[in-house]
Amino acid sequence: MKNPIVSVLLIVVLTPLLLIATPAYPQQSIQQLSKPKPIVVLVEKVHGIYQYKINSIIVTHLLLELSKMESTYGENYPVVAIVDSRLPIDMLRGVDGIAAKAQLSVTRLFVYYVDSNSMVEIKFGNKALPFSSSPPEE
Repeated sequence: MKNPIVSVLLIVVLTPLLLIATPAYPQQSIQQLSKPKPIVVLVEKVHGIYQYKINSIIVTHLLLELSKMESTYGENYPVVAIVDSRLPIDMLRGVDGIAAKAQLSVTRLFVYYVDSNSMVEIKFGNKALPFSSSPPEE
């Protein structure tokens, strides 16, 4: 371009547009962002009442809120359930069952220990094993 004013004007106008359109993070971070962040369900007992949190937000109707999440993200969206170790172990199965009613499948179950500030993953088998306090004699 022969006119320097037009050249300067184009640079002044186009440079901010290029900066806005260019991502501020490296290419490897884009791949990390494509992985879905799981829905996190936390169950704890507060003042004698079970308290449910989804992604750190207290909810009163877990089934209703998980159903909304399923309609928003789809049934294959990952869900992580974290239950306070001071609660009955049935709470793990309970959260799993509520998520199943909402058409979501819990991908991982954890128990967290407040005292040690740690957690462990719990995996249940698909097949229930028979139990008897008085096994048959052979």
